Amino acid sequence: MDIKGKTAIITGATSGIGRVTAMTLARRGAELVLPVRSTEKGEALKKEIRDKTGNASVEVMSCNLASMNSIRQFAEAFREKHDRLHILINNAGIWEMKRRQSDDGIEMNFAVNHLAPFLLTNLLIDIIKASAPARIINVSSMIHKQARILCSMCIIRSIGIPGGKKPWPKPAKKISRCW
Repeated sequence: MDIKGKTAIITGATSGIGRVTAMTLARRGAELVLPVRSTEKGEALKKEIRDKTGNASVEVMSCNLASMNSIRQFAEAFREKHDRLHILINNAGIWEMKRRQSDDGIEMNFAVNHLAPFLLTNLLIDIIKASAPARIINVSSMIHKQARILCSMCIIRSIGIPGGKKPWPKPAKKISRCW
């Protein structure tokens, strides 16, 4: 696939595989859109890509993948500026050893590694289809080989459960499907 002039979104581009992917696609002439949590890191990467590849078609946009609202805002802002998306690379991933919750009350690993790429892809799927031939690439790690899924890790906290029942210890929780 010739990617010169094709629009590509890469999540997790400020480090690791995402950074190398961004450099490679820029060298091949793609127009990059980089959703980043830290605009400071994003702007530094943008400068580095431009300096090393000569590709000036690099755009940094704010997006916190731990926030469903931020993902929605990113997708809306992207659509306002772009009418095509040829490559979506869902590369961002985290591994939190201690339980943390996203702003949405979802366990952080689950929110960023699973729900974020699902939501982003679904918000952009029609523009991807309209840009055919287009590709969606989901990058994953081997961390699942070292971990086990505990349903308690997939818990979505809620304000309360109807009927006042508390099937889990403090605070009241509602389980999401994790099987």
